[in-house]
Amino acid sequence: MIAAKSHVSPNGDEPMNASWMRAEHELFEGYTHKILIGTLLVVLYLSCFILTPYMGLYADDYNSSTYWGLTPNQLWEQVLQALQAWPIGRPLIGVQKAVFGELAWMLGGLSGVYVLGYLVLAGNALFTFAIIRHVAPLSVAFAGAVMMIVYPADASKMIYIRTLQVQFVVLIFLLSTWMYLKGHKAWSYVLIFWSVGVYETVILPFFFVPGLQLPWRRQLVGEQIRHVLIVAVLLCGAVALRMFFNSRNLTQADQGLGLWSVLAKSVQAVMLGTLTSAELLFLRLFTALEQVTWISGLVILAVSVLVYLVLISVIKSDLNGESKPEKGIFRDHKTRYHPFHWPPCVQLISVGVLMWLAAYPLFVTAARFPPIAKYGRISSPHAAAEIGVSFVVAGVFWMLLSHWKGRRQKQIIGAVTALYFGLLAGFQVTVQTELAKVWQQQKSIWKAIVNEAPDLEPDTIIVVNPAKGGWYLSRYGEVFPWNFQSILPQMITLEGDVSPKAIWVWQLKSKVAFAPQVMPTNNIEIKMLREPTSRKNMQGNIIWLEADGQYRFKRVTGTKVIQGVPIKLKEPGPSTAARWIKGPLYQPIIEN
Repeated sequence: MIAAKSHVSPNGDEPMNASWMRAEHELFEGYTHKILIGTLLVVLYLSCFILTPYMGLYADDYNSSTYWGLTPNQLWEQVLQALQAWPIGRPLIGVQKAVFGELAWMLGGLSGVYVLGYLVLAGNALFTFAIIRHVAPLSVAFAGAVMMIVYPADASKMIYIRTLQVQFVVLIFLLSTWMYLKGHKAWSYVLIFWSVGVYETVILPFFFVPGLQLPWRRQLVGEQIRHVLIVAVLLCGAVALRMFFNSRNLTQADQGLGLWSVLAKSVQAVMLGTLTSAELLFLRLFTALEQVTWISGLVILAVSVLVYLVLISVIKSDLNGESKPEKGIFRDHKTRYHPFHWPPCVQLISVGVLMWLAAYPLFVTAARFPPIAKYGRISSPHAAAEIGVSFVVAGVFWMLLSHWKGRRQKQIIGAVTALYFGLLAGFQVTVQTELAKVWQQQKSIWKAIVNEAPDLEPDTIIVVNPAKGGWYLSRYGEVFPWNFQSILPQMITLEGDVSPKAIWVWQLKSKVAFAPQVMPTNNIEIKMLREPTSRKNMQGNIIWLEADGQYRFKRVTGTKVIQGVPIKLKEPGPSTAARWIKGPLYQPIIEN
């Protein structure tokens, strides 16, 4: 047999054919990464943002939109005020609202909101890919990143307030984890402490980050102990600061219960939250099929086919050993481990399960206990669990690929996985469809004010009564949010920076049953009818808008009897539109 010639490179360091082969492999690896990253970005758009041109603001979003269009001096004042006031014990929430609000305004207002949201969720997907790639093959990292995108338990992950707070904290966690794995541990701890100032839900999963250094070895025991002590000190420091500033969330956390009762509630939160999120990983598949539309059906098909083609291609490259180490954010898969160690896929699953469980113990306050909500903004307690779930799904996918080695078997695994991701993507489109309906109904209310009440005055009271309108009640968004009265001042102000008062009435009772929860009514019975002076001032100042059909309102004039009190309504007068000062919400609500 004749041995193949080995041409030596000019510097004599290595054979030229070896150098060429390494360069070819690195080129393939870089090209593959570009394909994978591009696919993740496309899947993210199709799953979570394809209908955002028809979506808007919801509930707490309106508290953040107040920061739109601030001058640099106003922005700085808001930042200082947030740092001094410590709203709900989280000093950086106010800072982020101001900074993100200004960024959204610069990027186009309402459209900028979803640009920022896309960037945050894209960061979550890419850093999940990078972290799993630190220990696993490309196909496994890709599967984990797709799971991060289509994770279904946080049902409104794409709306403004969710990306601004909860999803942004997930991004901080992932960045902290990646920096820890890269050896920049000091910066990692700084970032995770920062996250507590925004939203504390990811601090407990961070306890298990050293376990992502696979394979596990004896030296990791000491490192894990040091890490736990450091994170515990950071957590205690955050609690001490909140106690110093008398955080409402902290002081009311136990609701008058003892320490053991709080611990018992934490255990219940872990059990109920984990079971709920696990249940939704399967139930959302049926939701996607039951509520399928032509757009969600196309997304299911597109995501399934795209993910399948990419997975099969990358699995083939992993099996052929074509992936090589390269410099940069993505590190090569390391398969060297002691024969007595657990398989790396089992180690990844174990860390994921621990992080999944650790996402829930802090939800013991009245507003978030038990963490079993499945719809709308109150499902946000499940957001931190998506980290552990993504690692678990990646580990299970890795285990299946390791167990079934035949080409046909791997194709079946890839097809089932791709279809699963496609159905979850279809569910995310279902959520967007619901939110788009809610936004259209919100805009119809405010357009009715502009069209039916052009004679607004600074002391005018606007009552919106949609009770007879047959309004669509969505589980994913509220047409009539609790902060209804804060919206009009962001749309229209008159002389002296004064805006008319906006009141919504569901039924003239002290409380109303409003899915998915009971909400107090900001109606005129509570606000005004109790005071004789208020009743007097109401005479002739109320513009009453009554729903006479879906998306339609009519103005009622004459006298309205409310709780036995006759109130004379405002008669139509000369238009004051020339004196209106249009706020930042006027364009996206009225002009769009």
